[in-house]
Amino acid sequence: MSRSGVSKPRMGRPSLVDREAIVNAAVEIGFDRLTMSAVGSLLGVRHSTLYRYFATRDALAAAAIDRCVDSVPWPEPEGDWREFLRATARSYWSLYERHAGLAVEVSALRTISAALVDIANRSGVVLLDLGFDAEDAVLVIDMLGELVTQAFLGAAAASPQAPATTEEPDDVGVVDGSRRRREQLLRPWLDHYDVRLRDVLAEVIARPPVEQFEKKLEIFLDGVGRRAGDR
Repeated sequence: MSRSGVSKPRMGRPSLVDREAIVNAAVEIGFDRLTMSAVGSLLGVRHSTLYRYFATRDALAAAAIDRCVDSVPWPEPEGDWREFLRATARSYWSLYERHAGLAVEVSALRTISAALVDIANRSGVVLLDLGFDAEDAVLVIDMLGELVTQAFLGAAAASPQAPATTEEPDDVGVVDGSRRRREQLLRPWLDHYDVRLRDVLAEVIARPPVEQFEKKLEIFLDGVGRRAGDR
């Protein structure tokens, strides 16, 4: 076993691998550590073997994203666009929370996931059927995805710089770790804010990340409602 926790290739006859096994290994490794070498090591084969199935690392990442997206339950339309968008946002949140580095992978635009395209298309069609015009439907779905992704991009950016402390358990999730780091950075500066903002800001930075996201989501939905005439 290597220091990274990934098994080194075994000597002798290599294990039989196929596309399914390779994608499963990529998902297990996680997008923040995904390389062809890491997948090969986990499967006990030379990484050059993987190129028989995937021409590039990004092609493998796209297939792994598809697998992750398909594993998450996505909402069905029920005639209420607000509840549909809330449920869709929560599905995105669950997707990114389950898979480390996925939000960064998606935002980097190095590849495209057919499953994510399908979700965006289906969601846009739901809004069309509920009376949204095409441009608003496209923009609303795009902005909704960005709202969730941004929460996890911030977490990914903060995580490497977050100082280790004896009080912080090892199993703190990356998003909550980001919230703790943000609180550490901002709390000493609270006195620089207007007194009318200070107490509210202190409360905001201490909130659980999912609760903070839900509040932002409601502001977003209120704006969509005004734009759409609150259908």
